[in-house]
Amino acid sequence: MNRLAISVLLLACVSFCAAFRLQSVGARGTLKCGSRPLANTRVKLWDEDDGIDPDDELASAMTDSQGRFELSGSTREMTPIDARLKIYHDCDDTL
Repeated sequence: MNRLAISVLLLACVSFCAAFRLQSVGARGTLKCGSRPLANTRVKLWDEDDGIDPDDELASAMTDSQGRFELSGSTREMTPIDARLKIYHDCDDTL
């Protein structure tokens, strides 16, 4: 490969990588089931993607004994991230 070809290839790689911006998101809160804290409940932050790009799990945690949680995560994407907070609970399943 000659120097010009290598330079063009290197420039293309740098331009492609620069298009993927590091983006971050966070969430914190307190979960309750009625008036009682929702302890030991899994919460996750996701970046939902369309098309062939799979969704990205950005962070995961369990609530504490008072139902509190705090999450933060980041990913590199070409387009703005579409953040989702998912709560995996077992509260009032009888309704």
